[in-house]
Amino acid sequence: KDYAGAIKDFSSSLELKPGNAEAYTGRGNAKVTQKDYAGAIQDFSKAIELNPASAVAFLGRGNARFTLKDNNGALQDFNKVITLQPTNSNVYFNVGVIYGNENKSQEAIRAFRQYSALEPAEWHGYKNTADIYYLQLANPDSSALYYGKAFQLKKDDKEIIERYGYSLLKQKKVNEAIAMFKNQLTLLPDDPWGYYNIACAYSIGKQYNDAISYLSR
Repeated sequence: KDYAGAIKDFSSSLELKPGNAEAYTGRGNAKVTQKDYAGAIQDFSKAIELNPASAVAFLGRGNARFTLKDNNGALQDFNKVITLQPTNSNVYFNVGVIYGNENKSQEAIRAFRQYSALEPAEWHGYKNTADIYYLQLANPDSSALYYGKAFQLKKDDKEIIERYGYSLLKQKKVNEAIAMFKNQLTLLPDDPWGYYNIACAYSIGKQYNDAISYLSR
């Protein structure tokens, strides 16, 4: 697509009708594709000035601010989108990512759960919820629960398989963990980490001969 041409077209439109909020939003979106985030923020801000109820402009500005690592500004915009469009699932995901990056675990979990409530057939929300429990809270019961939900929807993701397996191990569910790690070998038969993970599980289960067998592979 000719986004540079689109920017010119929106600029021409604004010369004729400078109060066109949608044109500022469109030009802002086009500038994002050109990685002109500062310019995009200016256009989204003008669109918001002209139409304070424009959820699209707030979302665009929030995404641009997030790209520029302005988390506080992005959160302000995303929360405004939630006020204007409370069923906009993607904005909850964005909020969860920001809180997760800031190690605000409970806030991140709430946001990702809201995303999953709106998008129950989408695996990313469950995985990101599980990641918070696994990486930040060391809660294997909850991480196993959500990795399990993600795995049912996305069975070919190595990270889900590995973290689900180790969550099961931390629950002392050795046989279930072994079965999960074997999915990794089915997916990636040449991946040495698959053999290593199974060996670790057998070792924890005190099945040392099986552990040695998998390590030798």
